[in-house]
Amino acid sequence: MNTTPAPTSRRAAIDAAVDSAPSFPGPTLPHSLEAEANLLSCCILDGTTAVARCLGAKLTARSFYDPKHGTIFAALVALHGRQDAIDAATVAEELRTRGELETVGGWAFICQVSGYVPTTSQLVYFLRVVREYWILREVIRAASKLSEDCRHYDGDMKALLSPPVVWFQSALARVVHGERAGGSLSERGAEVKQELAARAAGTEDTSRWIHTGMPTFDKRCRPLGSDSEDHLVVIGGGSGHGKSALMRQWAGGALLAGKTVVNYTRETSIKGWLRQLASNWARCDLRSLAEAPADHAKRLQDEMDRMLGYVDKSLFVYQQEPGCSLETVEDLVAHARSWAWQHGAPSLVVIDYLQLFSTARRVGSREQEVAHISHTIQALQRELGSVFVIGAQLNEAGLREMREAKHDEDGRLLHRLPTAGDFRESQAIFHDADRVIAMYRPPEDCRGAVNYGPDVQMPEQWLVQIKRRYGGEAAVKCWFEKRFLNFREFVLADHAPAEAPGSTPASAAPPSAPRSKNQWKGGAK
Repeated sequence: MNTTPAPTSRRAAIDAAVDSAPSFPGPTLPHSLEAEANLLSCCILDGTTAVARCLGAKLTARSFYDPKHGTIFAALVALHGRQDAIDAATVAEELRTRGELETVGGWAFICQVSGYVPTTSQLVYFLRVVREYWILREVIRAASKLSEDCRHYDGDMKALLSPPVVWFQSALARVVHGERAGGSLSERGAEVKQELAARAAGTEDTSRWIHTGMPTFDKRCRPLGSDSEDHLVVIGGGSGHGKSALMRQWAGGALLAGKTVVNYTRETSIKGWLRQLASNWARCDLRSLAEAPADHAKRLQDEMDRMLGYVDKSLFVYQQEPGCSLETVEDLVAHARSWAWQHGAPSLVVIDYLQLFSTARRVGSREQEVAHISHTIQALQRELGSVFVIGAQLNEAGLREMREAKHDEDGRLLHRLPTAGDFRESQAIFHDADRVIAMYRPPEDCRGAVNYGPDVQMPEQWLVQIKRRYGGEAAVKCWFEKRFLNFREFVLADHAPAEAPGSTPASAAPPSAPRSKNQWKGGAK
């Protein structure tokens, strides 16, 4: 008969027993010291980009089997957080400052780790190996605790099955998706309290924000992901308004800021996506490249080389093709989950565009089908926690009204702005989104010229934020440079930024006229 007194806290007693006397000896736990050393060498060699990739995969110092490797990774994260240079010397000095240099084996061990000198293209491979072994060790540890629960069975089968199973699932979710997954209501409340205190003190964590590269937009409408429920962003517009171009431009800005970007494209092919982003970066017209000056082709090649440096490290583009089914929203969810399991949740997911997907679920109408697709993508975003930017089509009836030029008694143009009812096939797209950016092209531009037609190569286009859960309806006026697939914000003549080489000079672009000509009646400022 067991005479051991019952512990005050059964859960705490089990945790303490497992932690102090592991059922699985250390050497038997899955690990690869070579992969860990090579990953750290990649981080030292590639610097900020590699460390950001590891953080995106949810790696922490505890993710490494060798505590010395974990200590070095913590130093790398500290350097990355301060935006300091990363190399063997700075890592050693950081460890010396923290009093941990001798703990890891001194300068000799740093040289040994950095001496592997793998190519940066191997980063994804070693990151996947280290992460998979880390997940396996966490699963073994969680299974050990669950086994201890079963050993302490007290006759209440309901109590045995419910809490441990829920805890076990939550533990695995935390490994795959980070500390966002699971957690009690009190824990989440404490996190909210800390976030509010940091915001009030001006020390809010902005490392996961996605800046669009458009300063006026970021100031008026706020960067993407700048609030906890500000991650599901819908871009609504008509055909030819530049939805794909805008999402591609924002994805390019996120890449340049060191973010990890995953694109699901049904609108264009993978080659087309890469080609058009290179055109945007180089400001070269692909349609007349053969007649362009020689330096345009050189710029385009340079930008392609820069883009290839991101490919398969922080840039991933997928299309419907053999081996990658993206026909239904269920295919999309399965692929995104698999990708996040292997690499960690990406910083930005771009889906172009929502109404091109179908569903394997039997529904009664197309409206119900699109609503189900929207609900499913919203659930996927909540699961991964990444910023999602999704394109959506507006219906033709609303677009026809927007194209119709109407003036008041003073001759001022009356703007018919997009609304929730303008989304094609289902308003669920609007209601599920955290933010909705509607693309509005006035019938006349700020000079009074016609803004539609095949001869209009640089139409005036407004990005109108018609919904944000935290408030902040606003609009930003842009020129849509069709030649470069680029949105350029209106700027005052005396504050015009320097033009990129080979771009249209500010004097040649349509001027930014005051609003007295075409007054926007009733709307965001």
